[in-house]
Amino acid sequence: MQNYFDYFYAILYVILLFLSYRAGLHNDKRTTWIAIAITFFFIAFRAPVVGADTYNYVRYLTGEHYFYNLDPRPLEIFFVYYREFINYITDSRFVVMLINTTITMAPVFYMVKKYSYNAPLSLLMFFYLDCTAIYFVGLRQIIGFSFILWGLLYCINEMEHRGSSAKFPSYKALLFLGISILIGYFFHTSNIVYGAIIVLALFTPLKSKTVASSLICGSAVFGFILGRFDVLGFFNFLYLLDVDSTARLSGYLLNEELHQVSAINIVARLSVLGLVSLYFIDTEKMNHVFFKLFVFGITIYNLLYSVPMIHRFVPIFNLFGTIVFTWILYKRRRGQENKYQWAKIVCILVVLYYTRSMFIRINEWDPNSEDRMHPYYFIFQDYSNHPSIKKF
Repeated sequence: MQNYFDYFYAILYVILLFLSYRAGLHNDKRTTWIAIAITFFFIAFRAPVVGADTYNYVRYLTGEHYFYNLDPRPLEIFFVYYREFINYITDSRFVVMLINTTITMAPVFYMVKKYSYNAPLSLLMFFYLDCTAIYFVGLRQIIGFSFILWGLLYCINEMEHRGSSAKFPSYKALLFLGISILIGYFFHTSNIVYGAIIVLALFTPLKSKTVASSLICGSAVFGFILGRFDVLGFFNFLYLLDVDSTARLSGYLLNEELHQVSAINIVARLSVLGLVSLYFIDTEKMNHVFFKLFVFGITIYNLLYSVPMIHRFVPIFNLFGTIVFTWILYKRRRGQENKYQWAKIVCILVVLYYTRSMFIRINEWDPNSEDRMHPYYFIFQDYSNHPSIKKF
């Protein structure tokens, strides 16, 4: 089915694994910047055929096409303005890829550099937790979300600046976040949902680890029960009502490939990662908005895993999990060294498990897969024979 082992991904994973190990020994700035540079290069210099919809987006932005797809409904207004700006300054696919990657990845790199306890490991988990399912595919959605993410980071920084007594953002910070959410919405309507959940996370405390673990475990159990009902019918009902925020996303309901994956494997993987993080992180970190967003994402995923478009929705929350997971490596105070050693062992086991899974994936990729992540091509290669070209 596949042409060859997709070794470019393998090389990236091995490099980030090495840098993660080095950062664990000597967490210097140079290692962080090397990991960021390599990740940026891999995303920005990929051929536009790597990642579903990217080829259509790039040709639309360069002016090669005057439409994004055959959907008669108009695109969100800010993305139309964005296209006019890009089309005015360049007609190069390579430049478009550079600009798109800079806009979408800049807040991610800032967040990783400032909040991760092991930046290369967070960037490795960015790929392992399938954040590429949205960052390689949903350009309108992720450009809009990048503004929301800057708004969230501003709120967090503002609260940190005011000190430990600041439990909520100031009105000024909330206004900035609100404007960011509106900008995100006018790039892609689904961003209003992300914005609402972020605001909810900012104002909703997790009172104990028991509450967090109950959300994860309870949603996993209930998700299997819910999966027996016609969840897809509910979303199709919304489509018939022409609810604008879900209408455009309804196309993803047709992707039956996602139903072929083991339900137990889908739900258990993220849930276990969430529970491991919950057990090892300090209690004070439990109410950090990153952790709450990660838990909310796991809960939503567990409840609605049978809905295909959830696989395009949840990776945004996995992004926060890439930071949270590294918090288990916090060096404990005197008397807690044993827990720190166990955390390192568990971290290694989790990374090895995901590495094995990812290497299986890049060895068994399907050219007919809807995500079109494989095979990886650089933009300076001849990608005219890429197996996904025929889809466009």
